[in-house]
This record gives sequence, C-alpha cells and structure tokens, in this order.
Amino acid sequence: MSVFAPTYILCPVELDFTGPAVLKWASLFAEKYGAQVRILHSYWMEWPRYFTSAQEKEFVGQTEQRIAAISSDIRRMVDGALHPNVSRDIAVLEAPTVQAVFEEMSRTLPDLIVMGSHGRSGLKRARLGSVAETVLYESKAPVFVVKDAGNDSLSPQIRRILAPVNFTALDRESTELAESLASAFNARLYLLHAQERADEDLAPVRQRLCQWVSGDTRSNCDVVEVVRKGNAAEEILLHADEEDVDLIVMGAEHKPFLEITTLGTTSERVIRHSSKPVLVLPWRKR
Repeated sequence: MSVFAPTYILCPVELDFTGPAVLKWASLFAEKYGAQVRILHSYWMEWPRYFTSAQEKEFVGQTEQRIAAISSDIRRMVDGALHPNVSRDIAVLEAPTVQAVFEEMSRTLPDLIVMGSHGRSGLKRARLGSVAETVLYESKAPVFVVKDAGNDSLSPQIRRILAPVNFTALDRESTELAESLASAFNARLYLLHAQERADEDLAPVRQRLCQWVSGDTRSNCDVVEVVRKGNAAEEILLHADEEDVDLIVMGAEHKPFLEITTLGTTSERVIRHSSKPVLVLPWRKR
C-alpha cells in the first residue's frame, strides 16, 4: 500500500465564509504530516481601455493599497485558523484566481491542494464552474474540496472515511489513499460498492469487496464493507449522510470531450452535491 504523506500543501483561500474552514482543514493535515502550507489569495481588476495615463497611474496606486490591505486581512485570518506550530507562507497575487492557482501548481508541485467550494446548484451548475472544480481538471495532486464551509466553529477531525469502490485501477489507487488516511488518523473506513443492476446477485460482489483491502489495513483501522443497490452517486451521498462520515475519498477520471476536459459522471455528481468534504484523486487515462 502506498503511503499518503504530504509535505507541501497549497491552500487557495477567499476572504469570505469559506476561508477559515479551508484553513482549519489544511492545518489538520499539516499538523499530522508536518507539512508546510502555502496560502494563496488572488486579487484582480482590469481598468477600462479608455483610461488616460494619469488615470492608469492612480489605478495602480489604488491597487497596491488594496493588495496591502488584503494581505493584512489574510494574515489575521490565517493566524486565527492555522495551528501556531504549522509552517506557512502567504502570497497575495495580482492575477485572476484560476490563473494564479495554476501558476502555483506548476511552480511548487504541491502534494495536496485544499480549497473551498461555494456549492452553487441548479442552473448555475449545469456545467461545473467553481474554481475548485476547474482546478480538478488540471491538478496532478489530490484535491481536498471543503464543502461545509459556513460553520465558523468547525473543528475538523477524521473519524469516519467513505471510499467508493467500483473495482477499477483508479479505485485501487483512491482506496489506498483512503487506507493510508484511515491508518494515520485511526479512523473507520467504509468501502462502498453501489450495484446499479437490480437483478444481480450481491454475494459475489460483497466477497470481492471484502478482499479489496490488505490485512495490514485491517490491523490498523476498522474496515466496514457496504454493498447497496441503486445509482452510484446517490448511494454514495446517502451513505455519507447516514453514517455522518467526515470525508469521502474517491478518484476522478479526466475524460477529454472535444476540446473540454470533463470528470466522470459519478465523481462529478458527488463533488457537486456532497455536504461532506471530498478528497479527489485525479486520474488521466493513458
């Protein structure tokens, strides 16, 4: 089993209700693994093309003042959310958010990205549009998407982990990631397979699921196998709520569609609609 042990965490944050929760989750991982946290915030405004040179100079001066004020606000938020012993550095970049995150990903090669999602629904999410999910299309590192970010009193902990299994190579890697986390945090690990064919015998599926993890994992944490009938995404979300898991660990296959990169349908639906944080392991099929 491969061991998950991040040493460098990239943490894009906003100055809104999502920021403290994102930082607290990053702090949890940083404390456990002794990792350094890179906090990133972007600020970007474009001035109209009709601005005169004098107006452009005034605009640049106002932007510098604004970035200085934002930097101060970010530091206060970080000091209030990150454990004092966590090594951190803060960058406020003048760039569009997605561009700033992509540049940091390419430059620093993080082992883990922790970021929030505003969780828009309905027609606004007919296509995935949040920054977090856009990052998922390009990231080579696992991405931890914080969903319940409106609870200021959140003290994150990892006691119960849900790992969906459909017996693919990607599931093997995401399960190993979940196993490593469960062992590190002494958490209960739920392995869930959703059988969408109503007429299929579940006994062989359950037996295969019981053989999915190693004996070493079972000696380090409590493993529970669950087989449910129904749509995969719906059953994952239902079980996550019923057992009040602390996070879902799953893979997301990057599928090229014309000139657009998309995620697998089940992964996409879970990331969109889960009330629990989702740790996503990206996978590009070769």
